[in-house]
Amino acid sequence: MYLIKAEIAIIAFLVFVAALAVKVTHGWVYGLPLLFAFIAIMVLFRHPRRITPSSPLAVVAPIDAVVETVFSAQDPFLKQDCVVVRMRRRHLGVMGLYSPAQGRIQQAWYGEQYERIAAEETSDIGHIYTAWIHTDDQDDVLVSFYRARTLRYLQIRPQPGERIGQGRIMGLSSIRYIDIMLPKDVKLKVQSGDSLKAGEGVIGHFIHHSKKKKNGKL
Repeated sequence: MYLIKAEIAIIAFLVFVAALAVKVTHGWVYGLPLLFAFIAIMVLFRHPRRITPSSPLAVVAPIDAVVETVFSAQDPFLKQDCVVVRMRRRHLGVMGLYSPAQGRIQQAWYGEQYERIAAEETSDIGHIYTAWIHTDDQDDVLVSFYRARTLRYLQIRPQPGERIGQGRIMGLSSIRYIDIMLPKDVKLKVQSGDSLKAGEGVIGHFIHHSKKKKNGKL
């Protein structure tokens, strides 16, 4: 296990060294706050090894999460029929944000003017950010983040036009609620209550377009 960013590792090292220095000069009582800060950094920014599925058509979980609900709707961004997988971050889940699929970020939407797709009462308090990922197999994935009355931090590294890899780190997030919007013909592997590991747990599989054509669906 290692930390997400090199600069965070440097900060953790300096905090640990400071804790030892204070312990030597003033005793453990005075060094404990710095030691707790070191432990907090190691827990919040840890980056455990995750094994990404070998299937390029798999959609993986972007965060350590529990599936709250799965339902069909029309997404408010591309105006397409889709399957929505609503996820809630697990307590003490990693802060790393993993790409659910390989492809290119086509567009991003910011701000609270976008309403969440209604399915049931939720405790979020507004839309933050949505990324549209267009996969190499011509499928569309939308990933939406929503505010909550908890610690909220979101950093997305790739910008529209840039490519991302399946299961690769694409940023940092402490956001609690995420919606994954997938094509309506996706083969889902999850249901309400399922627990998933970021970058490793499979949400579902795309139906390859060549198979759709062979079956007369396109």
